[in-house]
Amino acid sequence: PDGFYQTPAQLEPWMFELAKMRPSQVSTRVLGKTPGGRRIVAMEVVPAGVSPWKMKRLVVLCRQHGNEPEASASGLRFIREFLTTTDAKKRNIAAKTALLIVPIANPDGAAVYRRRTDKNVDMNRDWGKRKSNEVGILTKWIGAWKPHMVVDVHQWLPNERQPPPMAEASGGTLARQTAQRMAQNSASRGYALAARSRWGLDTLSHRYWGQRFHIPAILLESRHRPSVQGARDVAIGTSLAALWGAAEMVAK
Repeated sequence: PDGFYQTPAQLEPWMFELAKMRPSQVSTRVLGKTPGGRRIVAMEVVPAGVSPWKMKRLVVLCRQHGNEPEASASGLRFIREFLTTTDAKKRNIAAKTALLIVPIANPDGAAVYRRRTDKNVDMNRDWGKRKSNEVGILTKWIGAWKPHMVVDVHQWLPNERQPPPMAEASGGTLARQTAQRMAQNSASRGYALAARSRWGLDTLSHRYWGQRFHIPAILLESRHRPSVQGARDVAIGTSLAALWGAAEMVAK
């Protein structure tokens, strides 16, 4: 599956089946349930087949906003490439890195193509307060892993007037350098991505981890422009290239 316009019920079987097929490399865990009764599922992907605690740990959150399906699509494709790439540079990165990823952070919203949770909470404005079940569950999971970096994957909704794609850094020098590397990696594949750093309220997940805990954290926003041929693939390609840029910086 590619995650595009697919519901949690359609994607979860693939996620659990992958863990069965590659038990030494992939673990799939149910972190908890949403108010709507759906599971929040995390995947721990370690191509080297060793304990994640012996690796650099990259946390990736996808689809906090349920109406941003390209975030899930990018995350799922990244998992697939992380495990199967034949590119020597990427294989070296994957061999040093544990990918800890939640492909659908807001399953209630994703099930009905809705931005907010079942309780009408915008998850990515809730990290400072942590009132929603979903953010509370994810906070515990991320904190327990003590990650070396956090990337939060989003997409601007299909609209001609949306801002350019961007990687916004929080958490210090390494975060800023990572945003630059993500932009460079995307540009090398023909995709535009602006790198920036901004201080602000820690209600957003990347600022929560970057400003409160000084963990390098990135907000990644792709863009879907309906007038562009292959807009969906451009958006996903941008995010995928950027994620490899982040993994490269973590693996150093």
